[in-house]
Amino acid sequence: EAQRLWRAYVRAIVLRPNSANGGRLYRDDPTILAWQLANEPRALSKRGAYRAWVSDAAGFLKGLDCNHMVTVGSEELSPYSRSRSRGRSRSRSCIA
Repeated sequence: EAQRLWRAYVRAIVLRPNSANGGRLYRDDPTILAWQLANEPRALSKRGAYRAWVSDAAGFLKGLDCNHMVTVGSEELSPYSRSRSRGRSRSRSCIA
């Protein structure tokens, strides 16, 4: 249930018209640099679950908005950092 609510919330924000720029959707707003998944998340001992969550959440966001970057929001190297994944990324098409 929590994941369903999170997805509905994110969809509402990303596809919301921005009243400050004439109604352009947030996903089309060039003043936004990136979407941040969390504020300084820590994987601790659940690295596999953390990586799965980051991959799923980032994929969902990129499916809604292929114009902006998605960041994890960590302040240090994490199990999902570039040095560990060797810079691999998955390209997805926007679905919304």
